[in-house]
Amino acid sequence: MKVLHVIPSLSPALGGPTQVALKIVQGIRNQGIDAEIVTTNHDTPGCLDIPLNQLTEYQGVPVWFLPAFPHSLKEYIFSSALTKWLWQHISNYDLLDNHYLFSYAPTCAAAIARLRKTPYTVRTQGQLTPWALQQSPLKKKLYTTLIERQNLSQAAAIHCTTTQEASDLIDFGITTPTITLPLGVEKPQEISRAKLELHRLYNIPDDHLIILFLSRLHPKKRPDLLINAFHRVVAQNSHCHLILAGSGETNYINHLKQLVQQHHLTNQVTSTGFVIGRQ
Repeated sequence: MKVLHVIPSLSPALGGPTQVALKIVQGIRNQGIDAEIVTTNHDTPGCLDIPLNQLTEYQGVPVWFLPAFPHSLKEYIFSSALTKWLWQHISNYDLLDNHYLFSYAPTCAAAIARLRKTPYTVRTQGQLTPWALQQSPLKKKLYTTLIERQNLSQAAAIHCTTTQEASDLIDFGITTPTITLPLGVEKPQEISRAKLELHRLYNIPDDHLIILFLSRLHPKKRPDLLINAFHRVVAQNSHCHLILAGSGETNYINHLKQLVQQHHLTNQVTSTGFVIGRQ
């Protein structure tokens, strides 16, 4: 079997979804399945510095990178080159696995797959939760009516990572068969002196309890709620330190910085930016 995974971008700044795509393909290739990824060179900001229009070994996985339109809307990521490539090559694969909703690459891939009689699956990635659907609701309703509902309804199956995702799909009115399967993870290599290294790296006193927020800094994740709660904790116990590990939109990052300053927590909150690997 030959499988093609379709995702709008493999930008490291996108965090989880990028790792999901790379690790799934790596995992199923280890099981003897011929799997590849097709995506764009989109990055945040700018573009990935990688070869285009050829099969490239990227983090141990075979990937086709096609040029994204330079001024694509955030997360939609239009690519005429990707459209042409899919039309020419989609029939070479037995199955497509589409990552994301409301984005050009998986939308285009699903439409072409139907025309070419190639079965495809969809991974919703939490984009059908009530909160997610309330973001730009008019655009999503229009997109759903014109495109996304058909993409979901005609998929061979939809991969849900939790029972809640499966419930969200039913609430959305989709009756396509679902497969509920959690995402796999690799056990990280233990670092024997991790605690000491962490305190030294960010100049945190050894007797301070560290509270870690490790995620994208986004209103959905409510880091602002955590900062407000941390302010109340510090009032009772000053031997605490909060680490915010993640990146986000500039305006929201500035909002969080202002919140930290308002609570006079500048010396007790560290923002590391995007972290990966050993860090």
